[in-house]
Amino acid sequence: MKAFTENDNLEGFEAAIFSTRTHPTLAGNSTPDCACGAVALFRCPECTVTTTVCAVCLVKMHPNHHIHHVERWDGAGFVRVRLFDLKHEVHLGHQGFPCPQAPKDDDGQPRPTSGREMVIVDTNGIHKARVFFCHCGIPRKRDRFQLAEAGLFPGTVETPGTAFTFEVLDNFHVHNLTSKKTARDYYRALQKLTDGAFPHKVANRYREFLRVVRLWRYFTMRRRSGQSFNIDDVITTRRKNSMAVRCPACPEIGFNVEKKVVLIRLTQGCRHKYTMFLSSDGNFKLQRKRKVDDPDDIALNAGNAYFVEDSEYQGYVSKVGPADDVRSNSTIDPFTLLTSTQKCTCSELKAVRMQNIAKFKSSVVSGVVAVQCARHGLFMPGGVVDLYRGEGYAHTDYALGMALGDCHDHRWIFLTYDVYCQYFKNITTRFGKWFPSLMGFIDRLGGAVPKMHIRNHIAQCQTQWSTNFQEYLGFLIGELIEGSWAELNQFAGSTKETNQGHRHDILDDGFAQWNWDKVIQMADTLLKMYREACAAVRARSPAFDELTNATPPALVQEWEAMPKTWKIKDGKYTSPYEASIKHGPPTHRTAYEKLITAELTKSIASGEIGPGNTEFIARGLMIEQEQYVGITRRDWLLIVVRRHRINTILKTSAIDKATNAKSKLRKQFTPWRIAQVDRFPKLKSEIANRPLTTVEKEKLFFPSEFNEPARNSLGMLEAGTIEYKLREGQAYDALEEVRQAIKTFNFNVAFKISNIGGQPSNTRAQNFLRILANARVVEADRYRRARGALLQLGLSDVDANLRPLVNSDLYAKNTREMPKMGESKQVDPWIWTAGRPENMTPKEEEAWIDRVKWFRDRANRDRAVEQVELVEVKVDRTIKSFEKNAEVWKTLETRSVTGSGKAAYAHVKSLMYSKLATECAATWAKAGECLKKDEAAELKGAEEELREQGLLNAKYSVDWKVRVLRLAVKGRAKMLSRTISP
Repeated sequence: MKAFTENDNLEGFEAAIFSTRTHPTLAGNSTPDCACGAVALFRCPECTVTTTVCAVCLVKMHPNHHIHHVERWDGAGFVRVRLFDLKHEVHLGHQGFPCPQAPKDDDGQPRPTSGREMVIVDTNGIHKARVFFCHCGIPRKRDRFQLAEAGLFPGTVETPGTAFTFEVLDNFHVHNLTSKKTARDYYRALQKLTDGAFPHKVANRYREFLRVVRLWRYFTMRRRSGQSFNIDDVITTRRKNSMAVRCPACPEIGFNVEKKVVLIRLTQGCRHKYTMFLSSDGNFKLQRKRKVDDPDDIALNAGNAYFVEDSEYQGYVSKVGPADDVRSNSTIDPFTLLTSTQKCTCSELKAVRMQNIAKFKSSVVSGVVAVQCARHGLFMPGGVVDLYRGEGYAHTDYALGMALGDCHDHRWIFLTYDVYCQYFKNITTRFGKWFPSLMGFIDRLGGAVPKMHIRNHIAQCQTQWSTNFQEYLGFLIGELIEGSWAELNQFAGSTKETNQGHRHDILDDGFAQWNWDKVIQMADTLLKMYREACAAVRARSPAFDELTNATPPALVQEWEAMPKTWKIKDGKYTSPYEASIKHGPPTHRTAYEKLITAELTKSIASGEIGPGNTEFIARGLMIEQEQYVGITRRDWLLIVVRRHRINTILKTSAIDKATNAKSKLRKQFTPWRIAQVDRFPKLKSEIANRPLTTVEKEKLFFPSEFNEPARNSLGMLEAGTIEYKLREGQAYDALEEVRQAIKTFNFNVAFKISNIGGQPSNTRAQNFLRILANARVVEADRYRRARGALLQLGLSDVDANLRPLVNSDLYAKNTREMPKMGESKQVDPWIWTAGRPENMTPKEEEAWIDRVKWFRDRANRDRAVEQVELVEVKVDRTIKSFEKNAEVWKTLETRSVTGSGKAAYAHVKSLMYSKLATECAATWAKAGECLKKDEAAELKGAEEELREQGLLNAKYSVDWKVRVLRLAVKGRAKMLSRTISP
């Protein structure tokens, strides 16, 4: 803004704006003459060239601009008048000239009484116009169609008195889809554009506007999808009458992938390239209120876009059985809540589902379930259904079944769903009963839980159903559908008030726009995905090779022979991605699962469903850890600020990160504190008397902070028992992290000894080792906090497993170095046997520490390699899709009448898809150059990091330098000590 506020610019602009309100020749009492000799009192500010003319010439200047606002000079200023009041006429059918067959007066001019006074709505406001229709032909063309041919959509069918320009309909359509502006707000804006002082006196055609806009959506969708051209005769591989926007990158057999390629040529190793990846999720924002509506209202799309056909779906829902329990007002059995006879073992998710049921009392539709392509986030044709009082498997089954309507020739189908661990169990039975014709799909269906949702599942789910640990998935996150809801939920404010059919049409239009936005960005999206995948391969392959080279070859050979997938034998689950040690120590997660299950069983028996003490204490422990991290971050920030006094960017970045983390902690802490007071009212005085401090130092008032009599008086005895069990698991988890941190430290010490020489380099390398050593201290502190709480809650101070941890215990013999003199007499500290079963064999011990990490690192690398291969195929399919669409529209053009509007429209669509194909190919051509830039940036960063750490040496390869950078940037100690999170 600075440039606009300097040198009297503000005053100059303001003066220029005021100058448009008058005219130099109108100063004083003089008035200019029009070119025809009459007095010039009128002007049109909406015309490109604004000149002052007489009324007759002004009308002549607007034979086809009947919706301009014009102004009249009243002697002191310009005031708005209507062209209608100046006898302006709108003639249809003859390019603005009167119809030769129209009724005429004696002077040969059109009879004024033969014109119809109408209200015309355009983007600049609401106008009154005198419209003369064409009288040619026997019988003459109906008025409504004459208006439409003139770019005016009639508000009614018979004797229309209102019409909307195509421009205003297109304009609202774009605004509604982009900014979610409602029809009411848009029409109110038009009224204010017409008369800012008295908008309430402007003609109210809102009801007609709603009706016409709905029709406009329908016609636009039919036109764009090709259904207006009978496109099904050209594309025979898709369901009939479909108006959905398809994903160009997903495999569509017979369109962008030849059928014989999938059915004959492909091997199992290529499945990730040709799998149809789907994602399903429920949304409880897109509700519809229980209210009186129009029983005759129907969806114009009628199941041909994204929502399924409503009458058939209603018939299905009414027959499904357990789904009735979800919709009814009767007592609900929580274990059949998800429309499944299989009891849910993920107790936390189950509890959340039950809590949601109470929220839908005033809604006849409680939300939707949708199916998207999981890779690119486009809604599937026919993949959206309504929900009734909660999300049931029956609803998801129907959405999935309809979404698979075009996938008959796919050999592999994969679904991500937030409760897939339960959903899959009886899917064969359900589909066999309700969708027998789709059973072939179920035999080809695999599945997983999306990455964000899986963190709330039990430990077994986190390896069994993780997208990280299943082959041929690449970087499948499964959460793209969550991002689409954030955009589409903006329709909820208006659609919850509409009739059922109108609601479906609006949301179908929103789904289509979402898909189209994805399509036109596909080239850039794929290039970004490719760069990320290649960067991951460069990072993960050296990491895995490094780990493999450091592992005894015999173990590597044994592990390579093991299966990569989980199995259940004799009711026991085993997975190579988690340690399978018998009778291992309790963990925080297992303790949490047992406690939450017990609470759920108790709440079901009592009939009171709600979050219990387990969830509350568990969240408190998370806040406690964030407090510790916050204090540690503050200390680190002080170091950064002192160390980088000149580097303002790095300093600012560090401060911003610390500030954001503190704000996030405060948002977590505040509702937790409120819940604490509600749960333990007697704590109110204790909390009120606490000293004021920062959020990182806030006292949390756990049960462990009081002795047993105090816990009893405060009503915290049960909470104390729960905290004990959670703290016990927390302590064992911390010990495991301490062990991993020590191993990482030892590995890097050995590396330093073998590879680093010279005093400057050793000094800098020592700084790096201090960072690794600090990781041991961080986890040791977490253990000490947990043990301290356990002692207050009853743990014996001489417990054989959970002993006092001193810094001298943070040690182990370094197996990466040659044995030192006297080392054989030393015994590793107690932490290396704490919580482990007695008489553990060396083989089990090795598996405990190393095997899981090796398997997970290999999975990491494999997913990255698969992603690179997958993106390369996606690009090829996208270009083929665009080229195929261009061919299809070219065919539709040739099949249309030459010179007709359909032929012209098809021609433009064909050009558009040709351009999309060209742009995609051009974007992909930049991939090689982009990869070189990425690698150069990594190398430059690696050199800077190595120089700072004292590890820069000419004998090291570029790959090794980049590897060290990644270790530094991605968490140093954690990069080696921790595997990826499931």
